[in-house]
Amino acid sequence: ASLHIQNEHGIPVAVVASDEDGHGRFQIADADGKVVSEMRMLPGVGGGIIVNTSSGKKMGVLAASEAGGHLNLFNARNVPVFVASTESDAGGGALIISNQRGIPVITAKSDEEHRGMIEIMDADGAGVRKMRPLRGYSP
Repeated sequence: ASLHIQNEHGIPVAVVASDEDGHGRFQIADADGKVVSEMRMLPGVGGGIIVNTSSGKKMGVLAASEAGGHLNLFNARNVPVFVASTESDAGGGALIISNQRGIPVITAKSDEEHRGMIEIMDADGAGVRKMRPLRGYSP
């Protein structure tokens, strides 16, 4: 079953429906009927919001999982270049910035002792330099 909302030209610009597994989904389209955002179940993950350009390129995904939330931003070649999520082991947050090829070059996260840590890598993801707070330092 589905519900389609059309614009004044008869083009569907919003759809509420169920997928083949029975999960609900909600889509918003531009004036030409091209889907630019969608809320739906992401298999193996949980609920998600996907945003696309009018030409159909995926530019961002916000998802919920049992381990926490995830945010992925993509470049024009559909390569994830920014990821914000939770660390499954420690439960803290993590940011990963990747280069144009999708190779992580900067990681900022919390460690197992609840402190911040920044890792900087070269263009191939090697040569890690780690930065941590000084132990015992209190301004």
